[in-house]
Amino acid sequence: MPKKMDLSKFKNKIAHPSKKEDKFDIADRVLGTIDREKVIKRSIAVLSEDQERLNAIRKTLLKETIEVSESHIFRLGLLLISNLSKEQLLDVIDKIPKVPTGRPRKS
Repeated sequence: MPKKMDLSKFKNKIAHPSKKEDKFDIADRVLGTIDREKVIKRSIAVLSEDQERLNAIRKTLLKETIEVSESHIFRLGLLLISNLSKEQLLDVIDKIPKVPTGRPRKS
């Protein structure tokens, strides 16, 4: 006669929770993965030359078999900027043109 397995611990991990829980949170809990940081979706305006720079950076990294998203490059830029001194930041900020925000007016 086959030995019966004790599934009580496993049942607690996979049983449906009484409160509504995100399916990804359940998967993380069951698999024992680390907590995910909350991602905030943003929309930004870039000049066409900035888009060309983004594409060139991605192409350079792809040649090295590193695939990155535009958001990853954005976060890389934030990391590099955060390491600048106040003087360096003030010097560089004047070299970047401001981009108009919002939707263009209908004519």
